[in-house]
Amino acid sequence: MLTERDGVQIKLHCITIEDLVPEGHFLRKVEKAVDFSFIYNEVRNLYCPDNGRPGIDPVILVKYLLDKYEAEERERLEATGAIKPQRAGRVKEAKNVERTINTTDPDAGMLGRRGKPEGMCYLSHQSVDAAHGIVVDVTVTPGNTNDFEPYLERIEYMREQLGLPIQTAGADGAYGTSMIYRAMEDMGIQLHTPKRTGGATYKVEFRREDFQYEAEKDRFICPAGKYLRLRSLERENFNICRIYRVDRKACKACPILNRCVSDSHRSRTVRVNIFEDAVKRQREADSTPTHKHILNLRQIWCEGSFAAQKWTHNLRRLFRRGIEAARRITASSRQPL
Repeated sequence: MLTERDGVQIKLHCITIEDLVPEGHFLRKVEKAVDFSFIYNEVRNLYCPDNGRPGIDPVILVKYLLDKYEAEERERLEATGAIKPQRAGRVKEAKNVERTINTTDPDAGMLGRRGKPEGMCYLSHQSVDAAHGIVVDVTVTPGNTNDFEPYLERIEYMREQLGLPIQTAGADGAYGTSMIYRAMEDMGIQLHTPKRTGGATYKVEFRREDFQYEAEKDRFICPAGKYLRLRSLERENFNICRIYRVDRKACKACPILNRCVSDSHRSRTVRVNIFEDAVKRQREADSTPTHKHILNLRQIWCEGSFAAQKWTHNLRRLFRRGIEAARRITASSRQPL
């Protein structure tokens, strides 16, 4: 008898606030140190005792204001350099909670990129000496790892452990993050990645180039003469940006507001990547004969090596579990090349 099942739920996610708040979060510390029960007596006369809609717990409102104040104060101190930047632990925790785990091979990660096979996979990161056509380094990560994450670690490994005096490197566009450009410049390595197409898109008339920067006061001046002062420091995986923002009241009263601020924002913001000077220096070689030559060598040796391993060494699939087994198989696959 044929049985067809459609729309079967194959996984469950159980997420609580307890899972999303990191252990060392500000609110956890406040909860241990302060008894907020006095707030109920302070605001009791502001509520109707016997009718109306149930109100939001006033303790929650106070905690929300405390959390907001702590976040703004931390951003201010980070922007001035008084304290070190802190990663967004709450978002990181949420991602960790929601990730898909393969019970057959827990080391594997879910790959979901455009143009790539979707499923539980491993990623093989390989470095090739284009002058001799030799694969000099191989490492393996779960499929949900970004390409650029192990890059600097492998560069350091090849320089320190293998003694390779790397002077020039070619990589895919995914490796062209500002922090990688800066780190490669510090190591004296010229990094070549494919030239970027297009640029920043704007929904309004005025672009960042229309804002004048005053280095001595570390602020921008908008076309209407208003000041955009440093408000916060935002850190992503491999980028750190300084956020300059004009006062909302000044923007609201500005006669050219619709030419400068989109409908989805209340005031104009300018983002400045703190490594953008290093990016500009590294990308000065774009479109030069050397740049094109390096990328051609990468296309021949790197992409060619990957294709050979997939088709002739059966690296499209693994028949052993665990990341260590994947590393041994990819390392042995490179030897005949």
